[in-house]
Amino acid sequence: MYGITAVRFEASGAPRIDQVLMGLLAPEASGWDMPPAAVPLIEVIDRLLEGDAIVAVREGVDGKLVHSGPAHLQVQDSLHGGWEESIAFPEDSHAPSLRDLPQF
Repeated sequence: MYGITAVRFEASGAPRIDQVLMGLLAPEASGWDMPPAAVPLIEVIDRLLEGDAIVAVREGVDGKLVHSGPAHLQVQDSLHGGWEESIAFPEDSHAPSLRDLPQF
């Protein structure tokens, strides 16, 4: 399972994610097998299409990692014609979402 810890929005100021910090979580999701590194959003989308689970991750008050439910692919109309792919996480008040993650 992969975890996203931070997001970077496009330089144009558009509310679209350009990159994320993503790493490979240990099997019990309590730590990292591969620490987060900057990757383009398209790599996240590719991993989702390949069937990999991806969650939003933040550190809880007790120092343990807290994660969301698995991300899913979201397709929407583009402002410039065509369509755009993005990611979304299930709504859960106790789990982190993309809005809760820091920017880098």
